[in-house]
Amino acid sequence: NDGGDNTPIEEVNAFYEFWIHFESWRDFTLKATEQTEHDINTAEYRDEKQWMAKEIDCKARAMKRDEMSCITQIVERAMAADPRLKREKEHEKDEKARIAREKKEKAEREAKTKAEAEAKAQEEAAAKQAKEKEIKAEEKAEREKREKGVA
Repeated sequence: NDGGDNTPIEEVNAFYEFWIHFESWRDFTLKATEQTEHDINTAEYRDEKQWMAKEIDCKARAMKRDEMSCITQIVERAMAADPRLKREKEHEKDEKARIAREKKEKAEREAKTKAEAEAKAQEEAAAKQAKEKEIKAEEKAEREKREKGVA
């Protein structure tokens, strides 16, 4: 792929993953030797030779650390400016918002359905109670009518 605007996001992420975890193969020993001005071959004593080697090694590690820091900084700047990553981040943000909105709407629908069911149950209970009162009133009226008729 050409790394253009239509590159799949998986490839873009793989590219940046490579550079984030990149490990330089460069050896800074020669450059460190020049900068420290230590020549191990001219050391007279073994301890002096070890001390020089340690100094050179320390300087070489510092130079490698600086190079890795530079590479990391370049990668971070590239990632911050990459429109493909910005688009993906925006897409993820929109997706999260959509999911949250759908979840909220579902909860509202469920609450509305529950409220409607409760209202219907209350109406049915009230209707049943009214019907029972009506039946009791009719029974009472019939009883009173019979009692008046017997008396």
